[in-house]
Amino acid sequence: MSTDRHRIAAILLPRSVSSLSVTLLTATIIAVGRPCSAAGDEQTGRDPSAQIPTETLEATGTVRVFDKVGVGLDPHAVQGPTVAVSDFGTIDRSLAFIGARSRRLRIDLPTSLTCDTHIPANVSVKVTDGGRIHYGTHRLLIDGSFDSSAGGVLDGAGDRFVLNRGRAINARWWSGTDGDRIRKALLAASTGRVKTVLLTGEFTVADNIRIESSRYSGITIRGDGRQRTILSMAPKSFGRILFYVNAHDARIENLAFQDFTMDGQRAPKGSGILTVSSPNHGIHGMTVSRITARNFDKTGFYFSGDNIRGSSLTSHDNGIHGFVAMNGRITLTDIDSRENGGLGLDIAGGRPSYGFTTNVQVNRFLFVENAMGGCKFGVADEDFITIRARLENGRI
Repeated sequence: MSTDRHRIAAILLPRSVSSLSVTLLTATIIAVGRPCSAAGDEQTGRDPSAQIPTETLEATGTVRVFDKVGVGLDPHAVQGPTVAVSDFGTIDRSLAFIGARSRRLRIDLPTSLTCDTHIPANVSVKVTDGGRIHYGTHRLLIDGSFDSSAGGVLDGAGDRFVLNRGRAINARWWSGTDGDRIRKALLAASTGRVKTVLLTGEFTVADNIRIESSRYSGITIRGDGRQRTILSMAPKSFGRILFYVNAHDARIENLAFQDFTMDGQRAPKGSGILTVSSPNHGIHGMTVSRITARNFDKTGFYFSGDNIRGSSLTSHDNGIHGFVAMNGRITLTDIDSRENGGLGLDIAGGRPSYGFTTNVQVNRFLFVENAMGGCKFGVADEDFITIRARLENGRI
């Protein structure tokens, strides 16, 4: 029997069997997936055998059957570096066919996971138009790269998606509201080795995006530039903070925000980025770079923590202050705060916490046309509160 004619062979055998020879008169050979994916066929409503290429042998000969739980497809049957899920029906069957070879897996139809799934490093995943992965509460571990030009292609919990290779996790990959997308991307970044969350385009957020655990240490939240990435508060939301970093009961280290615009849309009692720290836990190392805060009913940037560094920040047309800095070491460089309803910069003018030293350094600043003035220093009227500030190279 010609081996070139018969590309497909699939039989489930005990793993103790390495190979055997059988003589066939007529046989139909069908590729079969791992048991994990059987329920997935019920969810898609397809006959498993109809999703796999089949071939009927009408000759007498010897067929070598291999000990392989999964799809026993001749590697030459699918040409090229890309394997499509539509050829096999499920991700599990596609992975079984790929084996240890380096291939690109194209997700080109909706597919559901029925168990925890590991995609190894030799497989890069690309979700195309029409593709979607519903993983729910199952763990989807990807050691290779993952990408999608379409949005809403992932449906599942953020902390069950683990990505260990790639430049960034795009919040638009997930389904749901814009706020939920960002929250799921942050959870995913806290779980895998890829620590950058990418925000592209426009988002409208109706509730606080809370960062309140040490699991978020080391994460960078990055936009595509102030003109291209705009995060807006929903106009009817009340008392919301776009990014609420609460480290009062946790230690959060090396958190970063970069390259986007925050628009409060005058939602009542709204603020842009607000950080809360404490002497015993708190924020230790945070950078905020190339960000604009505008149209918030309260304050654009409210910084509290140890070793917070802000650079190239603009805060304008906010209801109260452009910036507040207190409780910790805070360094601000290239700061533009204008046309706010309060101060350009309020240094420890609120309620500084006992046990903290407020140490603020500002270099290159512009505080103009603010209703209450450029800058004000709080009064350290308690023995346990120390306030130090230094402003250089600016205009008020």
